[in-house]
Amino acid sequence: MERKRIRKKGVMLNALFLLSLFCGCTQSEVVTGGKEEKAEEVSSCFHLNILATTVTNTRSVAFTSCGTARPDSLPEVESETVTRSTSDPGDISDKTILNLWVGQYGENGDLVTEEYFSSMASQESVNLPLKRIEGTSHVWAVANAGNLTGKAATESDLKAYSVENAFTDDGLPNNNLCVMTGMWSGEIKENISADIQLKRSLAKIKFTYLVGGKNFSFLPSSLELCNVPVQMKYIGEENPTQLTGDADFKTYTATSPGNSGTQYWYLPENPAGTGANTGNEAVNKTGAGVTHATCIRLTGDAVQDGVRYENVVFTLYPGNGNNDYTIVRNGLYTINVTLTGIDFSDKRVTVGTVPEMQDPDNLGAEKGATGIFQVTTRPGMPWSFTIPTWLLAVVGETTYEAGNKLDFIGPYRVEFKTVTANPRAEERETSFTVGEKEITVRQNPSVLAAGTSVLLDAGGGSEGNGSFTATRGIPWSATLTSEWGEWLGWNGDAPQTGAEASGTEESLKVKTLSSNPSAAARTGTILVKAGDAISTTYPELTKSISVTQAGATISVTDRTPKPGPEAAEKLSDSFVATHDLPWVATVTSGTDWLSLLTPESGTTGTGSQTIDYKTTLNLNASERRGMITVQVGNETGDSHPGPSEVITVIQAGSVFEVSPTVLDLESTASTGTVTVTGTKGLPWIVTRKEGSDAVSANIEQSTATGTGQTVTFSVPENTDETRSATFFFAVEGSNDHSKRVTVNQAAKLSAFDLEINKESLTAYETWLGSRLSSYPPFANEEDLDYNNRKTLIEGGGSYVIQVQKAQNTAGGTLYGYANFYVMSGYCSNLEEGGHKDWRLPTMIELRAMFENKEKIEQGDGCEEFINVWYWSSSVYLSDRNQRCVISWETGDPGQTTKQGNGGVRCVRDKN
Repeated sequence: MERKRIRKKGVMLNALFLLSLFCGCTQSEVVTGGKEEKAEEVSSCFHLNILATTVTNTRSVAFTSCGTARPDSLPEVESETVTRSTSDPGDISDKTILNLWVGQYGENGDLVTEEYFSSMASQESVNLPLKRIEGTSHVWAVANAGNLTGKAATESDLKAYSVENAFTDDGLPNNNLCVMTGMWSGEIKENISADIQLKRSLAKIKFTYLVGGKNFSFLPSSLELCNVPVQMKYIGEENPTQLTGDADFKTYTATSPGNSGTQYWYLPENPAGTGANTGNEAVNKTGAGVTHATCIRLTGDAVQDGVRYENVVFTLYPGNGNNDYTIVRNGLYTINVTLTGIDFSDKRVTVGTVPEMQDPDNLGAEKGATGIFQVTTRPGMPWSFTIPTWLLAVVGETTYEAGNKLDFIGPYRVEFKTVTANPRAEERETSFTVGEKEITVRQNPSVLAAGTSVLLDAGGGSEGNGSFTATRGIPWSATLTSEWGEWLGWNGDAPQTGAEASGTEESLKVKTLSSNPSAAARTGTILVKAGDAISTTYPELTKSISVTQAGATISVTDRTPKPGPEAAEKLSDSFVATHDLPWVATVTSGTDWLSLLTPESGTTGTGSQTIDYKTTLNLNASERRGMITVQVGNETGDSHPGPSEVITVIQAGSVFEVSPTVLDLESTASTGTVTVTGTKGLPWIVTRKEGSDAVSANIEQSTATGTGQTVTFSVPENTDETRSATFFFAVEGSNDHSKRVTVNQAAKLSAFDLEINKESLTAYETWLGSRLSSYPPFANEEDLDYNNRKTLIEGGGSYVIQVQKAQNTAGGTLYGYANFYVMSGYCSNLEEGGHKDWRLPTMIELRAMFENKEKIEQGDGCEEFINVWYWSSSVYLSDRNQRCVISWETGDPGQTTKQGNGGVRCVRDKN
């Protein structure tokens, strides 16, 4: 045995779609054998060309209920069902050389030499050491058949060589590779470079099918390729012999193949020959005249036009033409089938079970309704019937009117069509006999459905649409009725009785002939009848559509107008109401100050109506209400009263203000003023109620102008205690306009009197700055707003304190020093100038005393202050044990515990 090398070259596809395999440098395993006699070796290079299929047959068939046809386009399948592969196995099987056996035979047919290449890259050529011998040699190449070394000693042995089981159970070649053979013939010389044309030893079938179509379904249960030869010869004969025994053939079966898909099979040649096809028509290609012809069988259950057929078989023979059943090697047979129906006259279709005829589905109630009746008798059985008066029938391309008789043989598809709509709401039917089977054709009941109620506006001329839907073609009528008079009419021409319904929603246009004078809705009716209900009482096809006219309405522009308190000679409001109705307005409340201006009645239009009224001056501060009632349409006492609306006039209360209400005058002869502001026209008076007669006003009565009016109060010099007087300002005729004014005149201040006011607080805050929170100005013990003084001053008021004349020098040698408890008790028990209400000063009062110490010391009988820390009643930092103090030497603030020592100067409130 010797090892040879094979080299790989480039690839080229020739114009005849032959794949050439050139010599190359790729190493392959080579087994060399041959005769022992000595012969000179000759180098040769053979190019292996794989031939395209020699026979390519593509056939497209469309099975329909009306016959078969050649469709213009191939079926489009959503997914493919294939054997062992998701793509065409031919991509590999048809073009690949995995191994190669080559044998050289002399003129006598004996084998001279042979070589086997166990592995080859795709698309290769081979270098062969042939023997130089006399005469013509035949060099045979067998691809993908394995090692034939020692199996073909003569050329006759090679041509007779065959194998079984060369295909899988799915119909694919073993290893997915096609056996291919080819031969070169010629005299052996040096440097031979020639082509060997390789031809496939088997045929290929591609079957694509698609199920579809209206009113048709087919559920395949199996897909078979029948009569497939078991044996395959590598090299074919010029006139091959057909095998005859059942054992020589097998069947490939795919179960539950799906509604669409593609199946591939590979098989040996099958020379079945030419059959006896009558008329040489495709529908007659059933295998007659031949035996064991290869065929495709698609079996399943079909439903056509609602009829179920079981074990329906479509049988197709792949051979060329309508009468050729031969399957040739290297042939490609493509069959595309579209199933949209069953043609019982097509002999390629067989039906295992023909179902019993059933009554056709009910025809629609409408005129022109159609339905299909499938006569499912087997071919050859006659049948007939007479068409009833309300039907016609279509068989094939022929229409048969009512009263005609149908006479046919075998299965037919009959289309019924209704001539009239069913005039009643029950089924109607007619019966006839096909063979021994009574068939009943029924028409569904007609229907009449009314639309929703019609709602119309209250005004005359309002338009609306009622609607109904009735069976197409049924005659109908419509009439109108209404309550409370003839207010409902047709909007346009009245419907014509007996018109045929369209089968879709139809409109009934109506309108109001007058405005509704009532606030309540009024109703009418559209009465619709269809079919027999037009001429007889037949409630099933009688419907009522309610028509409602809305009640009249009124809408006031301003239901609660709010005029000012002044007298107004003309005020206006408006309302909008349903048009063309009478209206009247009446004042029903507040007649003493509210009245209408003419006109007080009228007829409504499409716009707004105006109501004019007037008011008198409101003397009171409280608002007052009056009502104007507007009535539209029928009067209130009518059985169907019209709508009404109330306008509530809310007149604002008048304004009467006096400011300020407290006058604080100096002790000297002085004057003060208040401003009276009131609604224009209010009469007002000033009356002294109590107090000092020394206080007088310059005005006793007046009339408000709408702007501020000044009243001046005068007082002479006051040389005594504080005095005051109280005056009342009132509006004549009013229940609630009264203002109290108090005029105070201060007593004459002595050196010991100090006024605490807003300026005092500002100075105090400036003095302490950021320390203000530690020294609360108005605190007495823990009360931060002692006697409401803080509130008074922050609000802009003032008060006067009196400072003690004497200086407490308790303890003698203490020079005025004592603890808080001693000094607080001292003030509480002090009696000076006939007064016993003395107390410790607050911090702000103590600061005012320091600022005015020179003034105080100049008073009659005053003792001088001493330069010590003086006590206040204000708590320091909210600490109950500490009090705020001021140094009379420096004026600085400070703090000390209650146990510490300090001086004191008591004070009392003068007002």
